[in-house]
Amino acid sequence: MDDTESQAELRQRIAALEAELAQLRAIEAAAREAHAFFAGRRPGFAMTYPRDILGAALEPDKPRRGTKAGAAPRARARRRKP
Repeated sequence: MDDTESQAELRQRIAALEAELAQLRAIEAAAREAHAFFAGRRPGFAMTYPRDILGAALEPDKPRRGTKAGAAPRARARRRKP
């Protein structure tokens, strides 16, 4: 009975390690992509690109909000005529 219990524990441990490996591979791919950006192999990408891909790889369950294109210009106050 001890062998079957230890085999089950080993299978669980292997499954946990495979899940961790999959997560680390995603982080590695994001790090390579960020390095390519800084090395100049990704021209035309936004400056926030490395931060965004690394953040998505490190925290895949965290929802990301879109970036704003810019706030609407404020209405100017009209000057009173003297």
